[in-house]
Amino acid sequence: MFKVVGGLLTSVLALIGILNLINTLVTSVLSRRLELAMLEAVGMTKRIQRTSICFEGIVYGGLALIFGMILSSAFSVLLVKSIGMEMWFYTYRFTLMPIMIVTPVILMVAMIIPVVIYSRTMKETVVERLRLADA
Repeated sequence: MFKVVGGLLTSVLALIGILNLINTLVTSVLSRRLELAMLEAVGMTKRIQRTSICFEGIVYGGLALIFGMILSSAFSVLLVKSIGMEMWFYTYRFTLMPIMIVTPVILMVAMIIPVVIYSRTMKETVVERLRLADA
């Protein structure tokens, strides 16, 4: 029962974390539309912009993984272990396997989402994007 409930809770929290990462990446690209249009107007290519946005996504994903690993390890060792010692039927085993399983998913999301959002946002010409900023 503990494994099923713990697994479901972990899955829900992982889904919330991935959706939060997607929201952060989408907001980052959309809030910098004018900046990206100006950079393109002065000569920055779309390829360089996509690369920098993809790198930014990887940094966000990497930081999320690092902080998640640190916080979950501390939470596990300090809280779960002490609660588990009170239950005679519970054996505490520390593992980082769930983080290792989620790492490729988070990094793929962090690389793909910014590029998709960028390509959908930047379909208009530079002049149209700059003109929309003035309105």
